[in-house]
Amino acid sequence: MYIVHSTVNIPEGKVDEVIGIYQKRSRLVDEFEGFISFHLLQNEQKSSELTVQICWDSKENYLKYITSDAYKKVHELEKNIQTRNSHQSAQLLGDTRW
Repeated sequence: MYIVHSTVNIPEGKVDEVIGIYQKRSRLVDEFEGFISFHLLQNEQKSSELTVQICWDSKENYLKYITSDAYKKVHELEKNIQTRNSHQSAQLLGDTRW
């Protein structure tokens, strides 16, 4: 499994709008080969910080997605809001289900 975290710092007054965008997301990623799950997390100490976690079956399928037209379409929505982003990715090496 390959997990990608994108943390977004939202300007004050725009947090609810951005959460709404994610809650009403197109779900195009859900249909992409290798997609496992999508999670939107809000920092309890800093409510303007949101983290998107997307799990993939492999790094290869993630890389196919981020070079696709679907990825470009999904990220067009973010252009209207000035944010500061950071991205991390990791290969899953252990899981409590194993």
